[in-house]
Amino acid sequence: MFGFQCDVMKSGAVGRNPYLVKAVVHSCQVLVAFRSPLKTLTLHEIVARSGLSKTMVFRLLYTLEKCGMVEKREQKLYRATVHPVKGSVNRSFLRSSDPAIRPTDSVPRQA
Repeated sequence: MFGFQCDVMKSGAVGRNPYLVKAVVHSCQVLVAFRSPLKTLTLHEIVARSGLSKTMVFRLLYTLEKCGMVEKREQKLYRATVHPVKGSVNRSFLRSSDPAIRPTDSVPRQA
């Protein structure tokens, strides 16, 4: 797996939490189904792993493909092209890369 789980739907918190966007949670469930970065899966495998309906998975895969997050390999094979970050952001990487990007704790506070 990518290092994170999408247990929000299982807990039933989506219906009670007005800040959660169901489509994003469902998209995460589809991405988590890949379990490894180079894994290719069929639509039916993604349906079985995500627990979502075939119609919903197909529409999410289509949308994720158009956004560049999933790649359609052959007739019915899909591969995730994004790899979620495990844990928190590596702050030393942020400090050593683009100087315009800074971790939130290093941004000066305004009075």
